Amino acid sequence: MLFDIFVVCHELQETFVVQIALQNGIRDSEAYDGSKGYDIQFTYMSSLEVLKEPPFQIKEPQDNSRKTVAVIQEMPSRKPIGLLDARVCQLKASTQVVQVQGDKVEVQSCHVEDGTGRIKLQLWGDQISTVANGSSYTFTNLSTREFAGKLFLTATRKSTILQMPDMQGIPVSETASDDEADISMVTGHINAADIVILYSCPLCHTRQPTFDIHARFHKCQRCKMNQKAATYTAMGNGTLVIMTADSKRTLTISNSVLQRYLDHEGFLQLMADHEDVEEHFLDAGQFQFKLHNETVISLTKCPCERAELNSIDGNVDLIDLGESSENPNC
Repeated sequence: MLFDIFVVCHELQETFVVQIALQNGIRDSEAYDGSKGYDIQFTYMSSLEVLKEPPFQIKEPQDNSRKTVAVIQEMPSRKPIGLLDARVCQLKASTQVVQVQGDKVEVQSCHVEDGTGRIKLQLWGDQISTVANGSSYTFTNLSTREFAGKLFLTATRKSTILQMPDMQGIPVSETASDDEADISMVTGHINAADIVILYSCPLCHTRQPTFDIHARFHKCQRCKMNQKAATYTAMGNGTLVIMTADSKRTLTISNSVLQRYLDHEGFLQLMADHEDVEEHFLDAGQFQFKLHNETVISLTKCPCERAELNSIDGNVDLIDLGESSENPNC
């Protein structure tokens, strides 16, 4: 097979930017190595020409060097950041759901610092709740963005977040949540629930408009790849109507809060069916809710709902119930 090929050289002198083989003089070898691809061979018909300006847009090679916040703040928008060591100094307690390429995606904001400066960082999807105020982390594969004239960082699908020892030599700064003043605690029963669960493709991460939870396989409606249904990721959110001692309130619950609660209670398998999650909430009794405005930040069962019946003959263990009844809200 004969074809033209372009080779981009980033590390050579400017006059050696692009090599182009003309006259269809390059061919691939017949031997194929599955891990490395085809070998490219020159023939007697091959020729070589150097171009200073290629006829296509060149993608810059990824820079994996460690950056500081001060250096990042001098960069333009949409520049990749290979490595950043920083401490989380301000973490927004609540998350937001935004529209990205037709999909609703959960995002959480925080600020990070490294002694040279401070910058805002956005975390998405599974990255939410992986950081804590005052802790230090190594962030990889970030990218710069600009909004309203201000530069900030965003995590990408390839980003990793690894906790590291506390950074030395950085003055202790305010680490409280920037929305702490709007946080409240309430206790109540869930009277109604509407949970929506969608599944995302493990390859292209696109959410599927339809998904049969009982099927063995599912073909992604975007990348068209057929995969085992069990490899798709379930993501949920919804609305809870709760009754407190003096009022009825309608709350929103995000995917990260929902999954964190179910995982803590040992019911993460309920994420397979939205009705199972709804029925669990309706039967679970009284909850303590931590709220930012009308958004659930966290929820836990009241201690009185955890009292167990320890007597074999069905009599209530009065000691357990007596200890639990100390909570005036239960």
